[in-house]
Amino acid sequence: TDSVYSSNKHGCSHIAFTVKNVDEMAEKVVQLGGSIVNVPAISANSLVKVMYCHDLDGILIEMVEEL
Repeated sequence: TDSVYSSNKHGCSHIAFTVKNVDEMAEKVVQLGGSIVNVPAISANSLVKVMYCHDLDGILIEMVEEL
């Protein structure tokens, strides 16, 4: 079934932000009632730490910390 939280729908799939500390942002998302899709993870090239989350409206957000 197609979830309201799916990222494969037509149109903009998500919005991305560069942040100073992705781990702190993950905590803030949960505190404010959002949900985490994946815990912050370092990319294969070790240049960034990335996490995906949903806001209260189910919008998929990518947060990237440059390392």
